[in-house]
Amino acid sequence: MRRCVIQCGALLVAVITACDPWFGTQYRQALAPTPRLDCIATALRTSAVVDRVSPLRRGDYGTGKDEGFWIALRDTAGLGIPRATVTLASAPEVAGHVTVTYVYMGYDQISLAQRQYWAALAHQLLGTIRTACAPNSPQAVECHGTGAIGGQRGACRGAA
Repeated sequence: MRRCVIQCGALLVAVITACDPWFGTQYRQALAPTPRLDCIATALRTSAVVDRVSPLRRGDYGTGKDEGFWIALRDTAGLGIPRATVTLASAPEVAGHVTVTYVYMGYDQISLAQRQYWAALAHQLLGTIRTACAPNSPQAVECHGTGAIGGQRGACRGAA
């Protein structure tokens, strides 16, 4: 029995440590009418904070059937910016939602200053997309933490 407990414990440790604990912080805005992808691409390419835009393949980093773009942002504050995506939701219940998602490893220590910086960039990007593609949409932006079990605690604290 003792041997089984040790083996099961070792197996559990191996399974847990083999996973990449990725997390994300998402900033989402509902736009109406639903913007076209080419409008979003143009808005991103003309944004002062975007360095590069490339197409996102369906399913990249858990995006499911959503379509969008990988973006590289200019880090003018020198605080570090993780990989980011901008996606247009495909599910009927969230049609028209555009989301900016920052993807990072769970063991990264993200400071409050970084969270506030990422939030400011996300709000700026969503504002650029809203102005170009759906100017009559409300300005409200929601923040959500994602990844692991139940999302990362505090992902939006002080940054929404």
